[in-house]
Amino acid sequence: MSGPNTDLDISQALADLAKYVNLPG
Repeated sequence: MSGPNTDLDISQALADLAKYVNLPG
């Protein structure tokens, strides 16, 4: 699964994880 969309998908996944991690509690 290599392609120009891979980086975007990874970035989006990291953003989602960051949101969950940044949630208080």
